[in-house]
Amino acid sequence: MPPITPNEAVRRLLRTLRRIASTCRTAGRSRRRSRGALGLPGNVNAVSKLRQISSMRETALPIGRKNASVAEELMNPFGPGPLSPICLSERRRDLTHRNVLSRQPFMATTLQINLAPTDLPHLIHILPHQFRQLEGQVDEILLTLDLHQSRGRFGAAWKERLPGFLDFVQKQSAAHPKIRMHEVDYSPHVVRKISDQFFGGELIPPKDWNGGPFYSYFSGFASARHDHIFHIDSDMMFGGGSQTWIAEAKALMEARPEVMVCNPLPGPPTPDGRLRSQELTPEPYTSPAFRSTGISSRVAFFDRRRFLSHLAPLPLLPPPMFRRWQARLEGNFPFMLPEEILSSSMQRAGFLRIDFLGQAPGMWSIHPKDRNAAFYERLPLLIQSIEQGEIPDGQRGHHDINDSMVDWSSVRKSSWKRKLRHFGLIYNRIKGGKP
Repeated sequence: MPPITPNEAVRRLLRTLRRIASTCRTAGRSRRRSRGALGLPGNVNAVSKLRQISSMRETALPIGRKNASVAEELMNPFGPGPLSPICLSERRRDLTHRNVLSRQPFMATTLQINLAPTDLPHLIHILPHQFRQLEGQVDEILLTLDLHQSRGRFGAAWKERLPGFLDFVQKQSAAHPKIRMHEVDYSPHVVRKISDQFFGGELIPPKDWNGGPFYSYFSGFASARHDHIFHIDSDMMFGGGSQTWIAEAKALMEARPEVMVCNPLPGPPTPDGRLRSQELTPEPYTSPAFRSTGISSRVAFFDRRRFLSHLAPLPLLPPPMFRRWQARLEGNFPFMLPEEILSSSMQRAGFLRIDFLGQAPGMWSIHPKDRNAAFYERLPLLIQSIEQGEIPDGQRGHHDINDSMVDWSSVRKSSWKRKLRHFGLIYNRIKGGKP
């Protein structure tokens, strides 16, 4: 009997695989354990065998002319087909849809959170809350650390809080295996690479006209390991407790290609399903849902592939004239906020954002509109109330925390002081002093 060639051995192996797959389909895709087949452990089912064998498809044999038919079978173990890139791409898409041969977890998701040292007072309470609500729905938690100090309120107490900030996030990383920390890299070649990816070569500014984060958002988007990204700011809180919301968002976006972004319902749901603090168009859905043509930098679930293929390259847009002068006087960069640029591009391309509650218990978001001593004092109890659903009627339908949950009177009384300080910064800039 002539010796069996490697190509013939692979063909026989693949024929065995097809017989196993056929048996599984005939038996209603049952998960019976098949013992001894292919020399794999007895507690590995047929689909697991397919996954393990499929990993050979790029390494088993070189794809040359004499091995073309073998390479074709390796790429397509369920039957022969043409070896054109388009056909192989369609076959891979089909197999991925059936979650059989995908090399990464099916539709894996990154939870991407932007952090900065100035966030420390609320971060120590809200970040663990975010993990409790979302960690079970994602495959990676990417903490994007922006250590580039901003001017004005975005850089308040930066140096004083930096040691405690770094210590806290390192302890959180050690306690949660899904966490990966990523420091925003402002080196010129990295800025150029990310600018090419999102803005077609126009250099992304470090900050926006108001001194708020700009480049750090796109650095986080580019660094995520998975294309499905749930981006949130460090002060976002989530009620409802649903552990299926992200899966529902994925299904909605797969079914509706015109949807670019999905968000949890803005604010605790009301008895009549309406919003109180926003005017959004109701959207037909199985739970309270609304549509918008804008995007928020606070929270956004999106597919990076759809984002890049339909919205990039993004334009770097200037703000209104008054804001441009304000930016120059305060030493900031004269560009719109990232969410304004993204919203403009979404509207121009005809895409939508859908905010929805989802299957019971659903998920909704809420955000502190400001900071004061009363907020920090009540924050632990505030988070407890949000997680347990103990929400006063006056808060329902409002996406920002209002006076029914936190006393904001001191913030309103001090607003004029902030305005005076703002004009003082402008005066110092004109005089040549440092803000």
